Amino acid sequence: MGIPYEEVVGTGTIATLKGKKDHPVIGLRCDIDALSIKEAKELPYRSENDGVMHACGHDGHISMLLTAAKVLSDHRDELNCTVKLIFQPAEEKTNGALKMLETGRVGHLDTVVVSICTFHSGTMANIFAETAELSGTVRTFNPELRKHWSMELHFMYSIY
Repeated sequence: MGIPYEEVVGTGTIATLKGKKDHPVIGLRCDIDALSIKEAKELPYRSENDGVMHACGHDGHISMLLTAAKVLSDHRDELNCTVKLIFQPAEEKTNGALKMLETGRVGHLDTVVVSICTFHSGTMANIFAETAELSGTVRTFNPELRKHWSMELHFMYSIY
C-alpha cells in the first residue's frame, strides 16, 4: 500500500500514514496474537506454524485494520492528520502494550473514543449501493477535542 512501517518488539508493526498535516495523530490498533493451540483441521487457511493458531478472532482484527489502512491510503490526500496503524503482539499475555510503550512510543494522553454505531447503505441485497452513511459518538474528557472531532466526523462516503 506504500505505507512506511517499522517492526517493533519482535512481531509488532507500526505503520505511519501521513496526510496533509502532521497533527493530530490518530492511532488505530489491533491484536495480532496467535494462541498455543494445535489446529485439528486441514484447511487452506490453517496456520503455517505448527502448534499455534489464531483462534480468538485476531485474524479478523488484522483484516479490519488492513482494510482501514487500504481505505485511508487510497484517500490520503484528504487526510488532515497522521494515522498510526498499530499491530500489537502479546495482548493475550497482557504485556504487549507495555512492551510497545517501552520502545519509546509514548502517546499523547488526551484520548478520544470514536464509536461507529450505525451503518446505512443500499436498499437491496443484490445491488451495490452508491452511498453509505455512518454515524456514531465521540467521547473525550477534553471539550476542545470533542468539538473538533465531532465536526471532522460528519461525512458521507460514496462508493464508486
